[in-house]
Amino acid sequence: MVIAAQRGGTLRESFSMATAYASARRQHGRRELLDAVVAARPQVDRERYGSAEQLAERSLTHVTRAVAVLDGRVTPEELDEYRRFVVNLTRQVAAAHGEG
Repeated sequence: MVIAAQRGGTLRESFSMATAYASARRQHGRRELLDAVVAARPQVDRERYGSAEQLAERSLTHVTRAVAVLDGRVTPEELDEYRRFVVNLTRQVAAAHGEG
């Protein structure tokens, strides 16, 4: 969702996401849940959306479902770490565009 938020620059945002995942992988062994998350390549939702609102709604639904799946299966600390990872990832990708 963040990568597609503005036209242009998707290469920088994609590289930024890859860098964030690589950084998290270098910390392997410290956090079991995040190790599992960053071990796989991020999946791109190739579905076409009629509007930015549809894309945002679908993306937020994915994140909400992920949190729901984790809730009760991982410790509260792991769930907080996952949430922080997602927020930090979106911030890093958003900052990569450089046009405000």
